Parts: sequence; structure tokens; C-alpha cells
Amino acid sequence: MSRSVVTRLVLKDFYLQWPIIAGSLVLGFAMLALALFGGGPITFYVGSVSFLCVLILLNVFLVGSTVAQEKKDRVILFVLSLPVSTTQYAVTKLVSSLLAFLIPFSLLGAAAILVISLTPIPHGLIPLTMAVMMYVCLYFCIFLAVALAADSALMNTVVVICGNVLISFLIAWLLSRPSVALASKGPVAVWSPEILTSLTVEILGSLVALAAALLIIVRKKDFL
Repeated sequence: MSRSVVTRLVLKDFYLQWPIIAGSLVLGFAMLALALFGGGPITFYVGSVSFLCVLILLNVFLVGSTVAQEKKDRVILFVLSLPVSTTQYAVTKLVSSLLAFLIPFSLLGAAAILVISLTPIPHGLIPLTMAVMMYVCLYFCIFLAVALAADSALMNTVVVICGNVLISFLIAWLLSRPSVALASKGPVAVWSPEILTSLTVEILGSLVALAAALLIIVRKKDFL
């Protein structure tokens, strides 16, 4: 019975999140089109930055509306009247949030790589694009983990501020590396040590953040 309830809760969350998912896809594809067909370096820059902003907003809106806000509104008080444990409820939020994020994130990421691969845009931008996008994924996983494991608006705010600011430092650091800067202007994707290090840290960091959140939730006696 509890498995059925958990599945229904996941589907409920996914249903409530579909406007955010659809909106991010529409805006993301529109920004890619602007970057591709804008006709100049300025529109390419505006489209690229706006595309990145869409991914960040997707992150913030998903976690803010489905986890942080529900904890603030004490939705779990209603959920606990169902045959589901607090741990199952937390896992439900984790699964539904990951699905809601990874679906548009993967589609938009694939579209961005496809645009670079099939157009005169330097193919050397592909590794840099992947590293920056995986940072957004890491940002999402950390924000989701903090929102699930802690009940603190201050901590959520700190994560959002740090996540939004640190991406600029990541891009600046990568472009300051001669190997990355030169390769990004070239016709072939070059996976430099800096890019590979960034991707490794981002992927492992995402997994560690989610695993830590689950561990804290399982050990937590009071999820209210």
C-alpha cells in the first residue's frame, strides 16, 4: 500500500511541476535560437547567458516550490496521515525533484551540444559548455540536499546566493586556463585536464550531496 502511495506522491509532484518544466524548455530553446540565429556576437552572448539563467531558474523554482515551500507550509502533516513514513516522503521529494530537473536539463543540454556540433560555432566550446552545465547540476543537487535535510530558510538562501555567484568564478577560472581558452576557439572539442577535473568534481559532488541528504534523513527522528 505504501509503495502505491509513494508512486502517487511522485506523480502528483511531477504533475504540479510540469508548468515549470514546460516553461524552462520553451525559454531554453528560445534562447538557443537567439544565440544561433541572432546574427552577431552580441546576440550570441545574450542568448548563451540567458540559456544559462534559464537552467539556474529551473533549479531554484523546482526546489523552492516543491521542497522548501512545502516544508514551510507543513504539508508533511497531511502526508503523515497517509500510510507513508517520513523517510518515504523525503525520498519521494528527492525522486520527483530529480526527474523534474533532469528531464529538461538533459533535453536542453543535448540541444546545446547539437547546436554547437551542427553549426559553424567553434566545436571547442563543447567541453566548456558541459563543465558549466554540470556545475548547474551540482548546484541543484546541493540545494535539494540542503532543502531536504535542513529546515532553514537562511541556509537555503545562502546556497542560492553562493550558487549564483560561484558560477561566474568557475567560468572565469576555466577561461583563464590557456588550454581551455585556446581550445574553446578551435574546431575540435579538446578535453583538457582542467575540464576533466571540473566534470569529475561536479559529478562526484552531486552524488555525495544527495547521498549525504539521504543519510541525514534516514537518521533523523523528527522531519517536521
